Amino acid sequence: MSRDLERAGAILAADREKLSLLHRPLHTAALFLSYSAHRTAYYTEAALSKPLVNTVLLPLVVALCFISYNVIPAPASSIFAALDADGDGYATTSEVESYYTTVLKQPAETGTAAARSFGAPSVEFDAFAEWWQSTTPEVQRYRAVFAHGWWREVEYWLADALYWVVLGVLSSIGLGTGMHSGLLFLFPHIYLTCAAVSRCGNTNFWSYPSNLFYGPRDRLFVCLAPQSQPEAAALQVSLLQYLLKVVPACVLWGAGTAIGEVPPYALSYAAALQGRHRDDLQETPAYDVMTLMKNWTLRKIRRYGFWAILLLAAWPNMAFDLCGMACGQFLMPFWTFFSATFIGKALIKVNMQAIFFIVLFSGDNIERLMRKIGHAAAGVLPASLRVGAVVEQAVGAVVQARNSIANRAKGDDGSVLESAAESTDSLVVWVLHWVVVAAVAWFAKSIVESFAYSEQERRDEGTLSEMAMALRRRHESSLPISSVELRAMLLSAEADAQDGESSVIESVMCFTRLALLAAVGLITWGVYHRHGSSISLGLTLLLHRYLDRQLTANAASQRKLRMTLRVALGVAVLCIYA
Repeated sequence: MSRDLERAGAILAADREKLSLLHRPLHTAALFLSYSAHRTAYYTEAALSKPLVNTVLLPLVVALCFISYNVIPAPASSIFAALDADGDGYATTSEVESYYTTVLKQPAETGTAAARSFGAPSVEFDAFAEWWQSTTPEVQRYRAVFAHGWWREVEYWLADALYWVVLGVLSSIGLGTGMHSGLLFLFPHIYLTCAAVSRCGNTNFWSYPSNLFYGPRDRLFVCLAPQSQPEAAALQVSLLQYLLKVVPACVLWGAGTAIGEVPPYALSYAAALQGRHRDDLQETPAYDVMTLMKNWTLRKIRRYGFWAILLLAAWPNMAFDLCGMACGQFLMPFWTFFSATFIGKALIKVNMQAIFFIVLFSGDNIERLMRKIGHAAAGVLPASLRVGAVVEQAVGAVVQARNSIANRAKGDDGSVLESAAESTDSLVVWVLHWVVVAAVAWFAKSIVESFAYSEQERRDEGTLSEMAMALRRRHESSLPISSVELRAMLLSAEADAQDGESSVIESVMCFTRLALLAAVGLITWGVYHRHGSSISLGLTLLLHRYLDRQLTANAASQRKLRMTLRVALGVAVLCIYA
């Protein structure tokens, strides 16, 4: 029997080695998704089982949301209460003028001019709220000087922080194909900041919230105390003052790019933990360009560790995904990898880029410097090299890049698209980009196949258990087992194991805390917003979970009754949302 079981195990092992996205793409992808779903549910359940999460963090988030929506007054309400000094329910011209001059430190008559825009000498709250919602430039200018209270300002800042972090993640999470959110969002933000300094003559303006979803975005870059001669005053603004206005957005965006490098590292790390270094992930022909790139990265990381990652992250490196995957292969500790990546990307690279773009957008400093260097070089180098023409061509490229980003910041997307189309003319850049994409895709293919291999190996263990029982029954007969019969018995055992295997949804539903959190969230959302469909779905999920647990405890007709519950849940969802 043991010999036949070994033969069956060898057959299954040989079948596992055939798993490949090239030869069996659908089956391999299904195994990968199944493994990923089980692992995601497992780690989520593990996080929810931590006392810090389920007794501190989740209640804290719920409490903060409740306070924000039900306790903290809206900005218009709190500001009207501040303007209504005598509490009679009306904001008069004198009260507005007093508040502008004494509290907001605005020049005299600014409050009087703002009160004139009310349309009446005194206004009650409803009229003030209508004024507050106005989108005219005059009202926006008067409204921009107000802070909305520390609670709301923290909310605006956090929303902006999340916005920049997400943009940074989108820029690097695409495994070499991510959205270039620096060119599309961050660098235009730096340009608008520099333009506001030139327009105001100082840095006294709001630089947040710049996100499109939450907060008073119409106050962004509105001068609060403009200088009488702003262009001359702007020359006195130091580089440090410029940098302090843009560094929060830059660091948060850089932190997002560092977070976006975690998935390649995590996938490679998980594959290495499974012991699936696999020949195709480590040994490939030496003449392969992708292999040469990978081997160079591996050697540097193996030799220098933290400092190699820091240096690779501290400059615009489109091949950094290879670094993350290599670190995962070496089972490098997460905090070693992430701290080096964060310092390189969020503290060094992005701030150096910010300084460059501040200088670029603050006059013609770069052009003059390039011409000065070109003039010095022309005096030394031979005339046949045509240094002057090369310098002018480089200056033209700098001006074109500045105008492209400026047009993007002003909303002229056509210029950006035209510039992007022109930039694709560089064959070298195009080839290097797609070589990196191909290398990363090759790494990703190996990781997907490794996860699929692990999932199939887990399933094969169940098949061998069924096979062992079948062999015990078969060995009651003295006749030897032929290869054909063994293969047939193996197929039957595999089918039996699959019948006893839980589906992905069923396996995920077995995680109690995850199911309860989803149900409670749906019910709470439905009660707060008076949305009956969400309440019904949440209650159905709770009932489903309770009955499923009872069936497991009683072990009575489990599979058929569970399937009936799944169908009932599906019908309930269709009835509610159809």
